[in-house]
Amino acid sequence: MIFKSIILIISVGLIGFSSSIAQSLIIPAKGIHIIKDSTVKELILDSLVLNKKSSLIIKNSKDFVIKAKHIVLEDKTSISAHDGKNNGTNLKINGKFVKIGKSVIDVSGLNYVFGDEKYSNGNGGNVEIKYDPNGLKPQSEKTKEKNYVEVLYNGASSSVNPQTEIQNIWYRIGESSRSGRALSGLPRGKIFDAGVGKNGSLNIQVEL
Repeated sequence: MIFKSIILIISVGLIGFSSSIAQSLIIPAKGIHIIKDSTVKELILDSLVLNKKSSLIIKNSKDFVIKAKHIVLEDKTSISAHDGKNNGTNLKINGKFVKIGKSVIDVSGLNYVFGDEKYSNGNGGNVEIKYDPNGLKPQSEKTKEKNYVEVLYNGASSSVNPQTEIQNIWYRIGESSRSGRALSGLPRGKIFDAGVGKNGSLNIQVEL
């Protein structure tokens, strides 16, 4: 209950501010904390704690900054950030990493089928992690080594096979004419490839 109270207080404080300053953001095990106010561009914290299997989700932001004096990432935690148009957010994380479990940072481009069909396949975002040298050093190259963080920043590509999709539509039109029922559930004007999103980038460096 203490974790939930802390998160609720911080959530109210986020509304209507371009920069949110709070003492701590502690997300309980299996909990999800969502920041969807597009006016919030920066989160300044004393402590950011993601307990086991918890998630921090940032929505509707092209650019976002997290600054925390202490960062704790328990096992199976995730931070995801997207702009609401299938693109990954340009995300900056600065602070002292106290613990790094198996974690994922996801700013990959979203496929229009699974994201927002009004937009094409999204671009990946750029991730910049600046770590305090007095804490742990996060790394994303050696999966079996300590302090590994998986960072996803690739652009999206179409998972729809145009030829197969057209064949399915012709088949369903035929079925509709034979049954007399209206045809529904067709792709919304995007049978063909919606394009391939551009890859983002990752930069991990010590904070000077």
